[in-house]
Amino acid sequence: EQAIRDQSAKPIKKLGEVLVHSGIISELQLRQALEEQTRRRSVPLGEILIEMGLVGKDMIREVLAQKLGIPYVDLARFGIETKAFRAIPALLMLQNNAIPLYWSGNDLVVAMKDPLDVRAIDTLCFAAHARIIPVLATKEDIATALRRGPQDDDALWSHEGAPVRVINVADKGSDSAIA
Repeated sequence: EQAIRDQSAKPIKKLGEVLVHSGIISELQLRQALEEQTRRRSVPLGEILIEMGLVGKDMIREVLAQKLGIPYVDLARFGIETKAFRAIPALLMLQNNAIPLYWSGNDLVVAMKDPLDVRAIDTLCFAAHARIIPVLATKEDIATALRRGPQDDDALWSHEGAPVRVINVADKGSDSAIA
């Protein structure tokens, strides 16, 4: 939550500026990447820097999140609140590459592949009946977190990411899984 407040107070800078200012790449390396980008206009600068071996994907994600003023969340290290997880139907999470993380007052913090996707935010807002605060996460991390679900939840997730609820069947004396 503090990261959200901190990020919103920072000015937005260009990707190359942030990488040079942070000492990750040099001015010369940035100029070379920008020259390459003029030849390949449809390729984003971050992708060119990765291809040149100057930075990794994780570094680009973190810098882009900083540049956009949106926190980047590593879902492998982030616990998911069960109450938040249940606020949005699984199908909408899958369709929008999003996973709710926790409640911040009446607002729902949601990790998204594209935290600037207004249509997805509106859809999630409608489903959760709450204002959505988007944060950035990778599509792969979201898929893994959806399969895992909250640690203390009684919902199980199949390998396809479809929800499966365990229901106690009293007359049979055992648990039975239904989709």
